[in-house]
Amino acid sequence: MKNSEEDETFVQKSDECMKQAEQAILECTRDSMALLSPEVIVMYIEVALLTKSRDESASRVNDIFFQRVKQEDQFFCRALLAKAAIEERKVC
Repeated sequence: MKNSEEDETFVQKSDECMKQAEQAILECTRDSMALLSPEVIVMYIEVALLTKSRDESASRVNDIFFQRVKQEDQFFCRALLAKAAIEERKVC
């Protein structure tokens, strides 16, 4: 988190960015899944998990991802890994 050391407002800016991304994805899931690439959706899930405060959001978006995306490519695999991380955090 080097940016957080150099910019006092980094945490606030990143939190606001995550809120906007979450809103864009969850506001209208049908449209967002059609307009956003699987890569963008999976990247949101991964970053949400890195924050350690957005697991619930990451879980919802991950569930929606698997409902909409059936192609078993690298993004499908990354989403599976994210799902495993989400489930592991529920246990611990």
